Amino acid sequence: MLSLGAFGEARLMQHLDGRIELLGGTEAHRKAALERLARFLPEARLGQPKPLPCPRRR
Repeated sequence: MLSLGAFGEARLMQHLDGRIELLGGTEAHRKAALERLARFLPEARLGQPKPLPCPRRR
């Protein structure tokens, strides 16, 4: 995956197959990411954002 940007704790990622996914963040962070995405990458279509996985503790 390639990181396209970060908005607070939300991360906009692009998969190798071209899919774009918004991961993590608060509702405000996701809203900011979606506003920027709509402005600079209007052809992108996003589904429901997914929470980031919790890191494993050793």
